[in-house]
Amino acid sequence: MTRITALLIAFVFAFRPAMAGERADSALCLKPAARIAIQGGTALALNISLTELLKSAVSERRPDGAGDDSFPSRHTSWAFNAATIFSNELYGHSALWPVGFHFAATAVGLQRAVTERHYPSDVLAGAALGIVSTELGYYLADLAMGRHACRRRYAAATPDWRPAVSMTTTALFPLTRAMRHGGRLGSTGVAGRLRIGLPMSESFGVSLNALMTSLSLYRDGVFATSVNGTGATLAIDYYRAIGEMPWSFEASAGAGALKNFRISDSAVPSASFVAECRAGGFYGLTRTFSIGAEAGYMLMTLGKTVSSLSLSLTTRATF
Repeated sequence: MTRITALLIAFVFAFRPAMAGERADSALCLKPAARIAIQGGTALALNISLTELLKSAVSERRPDGAGDDSFPSRHTSWAFNAATIFSNELYGHSALWPVGFHFAATAVGLQRAVTERHYPSDVLAGAALGIVSTELGYYLADLAMGRHACRRRYAAATPDWRPAVSMTTTALFPLTRAMRHGGRLGSTGVAGRLRIGLPMSESFGVSLNALMTSLSLYRDGVFATSVNGTGATLAIDYYRAIGEMPWSFEASAGAGALKNFRISDSAVPSASFVAECRAGGFYGLTRTFSIGAEAGYMLMTLGKTVSSLSLSLTTRATF
């Protein structure tokens, strides 16, 4: 329970405007190459150091039994570290850059869970560590060099309610863990969502979501298999701007289906129904790019109905 609490705190901390490293009122804010190198180098060194320190301090057997260095996922930590560095430097050029980097980093994390190289908790910890260590590295570099002009506070860029593409990384916390034939789900899961949204009015819209999930199944207290699903959901979205501030409130509810794959346990069906609802806040960094944190509830049919709480980090590009 202590480890899950620490993981939750770390992942929530990562929901700060992590990719807001160099906010500007114009679409382009140039920095000296030397400054970028120092900030990125500090973030990279800090990430590698913290990742290796945790790996040596926490001895956890990998799901596939290949070693005792499962926590946290090194690949995921490095991927989110690189994604956050590049996003900090490029989001002012195009909002598609951070969304694309976020997609790539999430894909790395899901691959580690799906192939049973890591537990979902390892992946989530790696993602949080990658983001937090990068932001801390930038902060320390700024302390040493002084704040750059790009760090000034500019007028708010209120998020626009327009067609958008977004990427979401989600931490799942199953409330229903007992499965058929004596199986039991792990305490955490991970999901990734690529979303295309289309407004239909000033406050409502629809979105199509490509979704992938990964949970862990245990039998007699021993890891048995990862429970992986991929599919799509259709959702109805609600949007409300918060005054003239760069914040907006958004909520979504939808349902769809998942095709379960790489399952080595007969208790897990080949397909699942999924329904979910989410709500949270988004912060506009530019007119076309915003980040958001959402809390929600997800329901899946995995032989038994599994309900989970969720926490999500989202990057979004509008058009």
